[in-house]
Amino acid sequence: MVPITVRSGEEGLTIGGHAAIGKRDLAFLMIPLFVDPSPDFKVGEAVGKERERQIIAAFVHDHLAPELMAATFLLETVRDQLESENHPCRRKVERGPAPA
Repeated sequence: MVPITVRSGEEGLTIGGHAAIGKRDLAFLMIPLFVDPSPDFKVGEAVGKERERQIIAAFVHDHLAPELMAATFLLETVRDQLESENHPCRRKVERGPAPA
């Protein structure tokens, strides 16, 4: 029997139990014991959340940021061209106040 801890879908509810290892497969035999999360479990949860944050940040940096920069440069080019031609639509795409 191997002790295991599972966090349920409800916030703060942790279920402890045991897993039995069979001859052919791993068979789970849960003996529910409601326990307080261990410090190791909380550390593991925090590490998992930080890793997830890093994955999202890397995705934004690698995939979304270049697309946003390209769109910004294209919009600036259109604005400059409309201003240089004194086009009537130039007021619709005027630059707003600079972000703080």
